[in-house]
Amino acid sequence: METSVVYEKISFADILSVWGSFLVSLFISIIGFLISKIKKNINISWISALVSALVILVFSVVGRVYEDPFQAVFFDKIFFVSIFLISVFSILSVFISLSELDYKDSLSSEFFFFLIISAFGAILMTSSQDFLTLFLSKELMSFPIYAMVYAFRDKIGVESALKYFVAGAIFSLIYLVGFSFFLMSEEVIRVAEPKGILGVFGIYLIIFSLLFKGGTAPFHFWVPDVYQGAPASVVSFAGSVVKFSSFVAALRVIDITKIEFFVPLEALAIISIVVGVLGALVQKEIKRLVAYSSISHSGFIIFFLFSSGNADVKNYLLFYLATYGIATAGIFGLISLFKKNLVYLEDFVGLSRKHRYISLLIGIFILSFAGIPMTAGFFAKYMSFLSAFYTERILAVVFGAIGSIASLYFYFQPMSRSFMESVENTSSQVTASQEGEDKVYISPFVLFLISVLALILIVLGFIPGLFFRLIGGIPLSF
Repeated sequence: METSVVYEKISFADILSVWGSFLVSLFISIIGFLISKIKKNINISWISALVSALVILVFSVVGRVYEDPFQAVFFDKIFFVSIFLISVFSILSVFISLSELDYKDSLSSEFFFFLIISAFGAILMTSSQDFLTLFLSKELMSFPIYAMVYAFRDKIGVESALKYFVAGAIFSLIYLVGFSFFLMSEEVIRVAEPKGILGVFGIYLIIFSLLFKGGTAPFHFWVPDVYQGAPASVVSFAGSVVKFSSFVAALRVIDITKIEFFVPLEALAIISIVVGVLGALVQKEIKRLVAYSSISHSGFIIFFLFSSGNADVKNYLLFYLATYGIATAGIFGLISLFKKNLVYLEDFVGLSRKHRYISLLIGIFILSFAGIPMTAGFFAKYMSFLSAFYTERILAVVFGAIGSIASLYFYFQPMSRSFMESVENTSSQVTASQEGEDKVYISPFVLFLISVLALILIVLGFIPGLFFRLIGGIPLSF
């Protein structure tokens, strides 16, 4: 007996109701990019990228929960919260680039267009319904960043971009191998619970590929080089948006597939914490120190994946990723203000004597990274330990506690040099670096924006419930 296949018609009105804001945002960024190339004025592309991100930001607040007519993306609460946070991080990266435009007029119009395209890919990653959409959105997020890392077109930038590209290509291949295993076993591309051993193995490979994007050890080898060689605005974007989308996507896959992934996750969490802490202890450059700190934070973020099916844990994960992204944007925003005069840890010596307020801001962001009370990072790390305790991952908790204590040493290195050491006790080379800071023009607007980020971390450190009330109203019509 033959069965007839009914194809549901997709109207243009349905597409506009769901994807209209994304199409408008994309149209604005394309037009701005083209005009910028024709007029040879990079500010036009900068403005169009900012407006595009603002359009998505407004949609995340006033939009409605629809059913995607293409059945490719979940338009649910997590999706709208992801749109909100990713658009905020994108806007922050656009503003941070102001300092780099003043420093080295080598950022091109493509830079801001790539940033918006990458943000689109990151948004789609967080709520993909099938593995094909997830792969395409992951690549849409990744390829623009390869070019953005090489924005300054210097030697270290091309080396970082090449390493990131090669590593990304290898793990994209691993994703496709896992996808093919799942497809052969289950004969569907939709994210679903696997029934065969081949499908389970395929899910493992897919999750490994996602965790690579999140900078998890032992897939971390690209992180220090990219953080060191890329512009500060790119690192701010990668450290917040890419990590956010990668871990939310991994949470989705683990939650929907209901796969037993406790032992590999616990091993990856412990390895990330150990590698991140030990690597940061020997670093002399601030960017590489924050890079290894990022690797250790990936281990703490994995704690949330142990209990992915818990609704509260999902909110805790969003809180951790949001506060970590704010701290990352803040610290690299400050680094961008000092151009090439704040590279090594020794450059922090005596910084508080000339820039006391900026030294205070640096201290707030570092304290949040370290998880010190009265900052949002404390509650974020507390929630990660709580999630691990909930699933009785005691070994991970023990290593996490040891790693948190050991990390205090390298986190306090910049602060101790800034507040407790004087320039007179250092070499002439360091003194010259400090003297060069007086010639640096610090953008008041960028500094004000960074001050707001520091204030947010302090407020959430005292009242973390504000964040959950905020995301409770996104979208307002939910």
